[in-house]
Amino acid sequence: MPDSPAPPSPDQNSLDGNADATRLELHRLQRLFRSAFSHQFQFMAILSAQGHVVDYNEQFAVGTRLPRNEVIGVLFWETASWRDQPAIVAAWPSRLQEALGSSAAVVYHDQFKSPDGEWRWAEAAVHALRDEAGRPEGFVVQATDTTEQHRAEAMRDAAEQRLRDAQTLLAIGTLADALADEDAVSGTGFERHVLYLDDDEVIAPLAGQLLLRAGYRVTTHVDSDAALACPRDTASDFDIVVTDFNMPGRNGLDVIRLLKGLAPALPVVLTSGYIDDALRAQAARLGVQHLVNKEDLREQLCRTVGAALREAPFRA
Repeated sequence: MPDSPAPPSPDQNSLDGNADATRLELHRLQRLFRSAFSHQFQFMAILSAQGHVVDYNEQFAVGTRLPRNEVIGVLFWETASWRDQPAIVAAWPSRLQEALGSSAAVVYHDQFKSPDGEWRWAEAAVHALRDEAGRPEGFVVQATDTTEQHRAEAMRDAAEQRLRDAQTLLAIGTLADALADEDAVSGTGFERHVLYLDDDEVIAPLAGQLLLRAGYRVTTHVDSDAALACPRDTASDFDIVVTDFNMPGRNGLDVIRLLKGLAPALPVVLTSGYIDDALRAQAARLGVQHLVNKEDLREQLCRTVGAALREAPFRA
């Protein structure tokens, strides 16, 4: 009779049992990873070292979902999200190279097209993945849809612009009224020299005319670079600076900081269409105590300039 196969040894049974347990544990961990990956609150994609999409969740997809076969295996920047945006498509390979050279994630702000064709905004972070030897294995891209934030900021900016426009019109009206009233301002400036900065090309000359009528010498500018060149070249020629707060590029506080470096003792008056406690505190930290609301320029400008000059050391 043929010999019957030998029964598995206890050691073999133990090895087989360990292998089965390992496979079950690996399967469990894979399910846990897939569940966690799919339930991220933000979009996440895993890319190969060349930039092809290996996997992704759909937390970011707004509207109709893209079929996975249109995403998996495709270069990330050739997926539908970046369609019609050649500049961003061209930038993505460089972004991966930048991530390779950084130990931290690199962050970008982009506009993208959702699967249903809507243009939206996102903040994306790219991190390079490496093996134990430090060789690049791929990338992880995480992104948050910031569309609603952008919309809210745009609405706020539009509202603030409407408010500034209304305040500007009111300031122009009050200044024009003051200039039309020959008795509105008396000459008390004693030829002190005022440097007046406001980016509004109507308010600056009107305020300058009001100060001239009060007896001051006035130099007006609508550009902060040009205004800052004046005390830099002839610091002793100006007795006081009046600057608007809300200006493009460099606001009034930035101007004051630079002025303090050029002429620390030069008194400054800050004007703004909206003055709150936060602005007063920021100005005070720079040594500025005199602020004028633009709506009050007619009544307060010359009075405040005079008060600031009286409190400052006389400049012969």
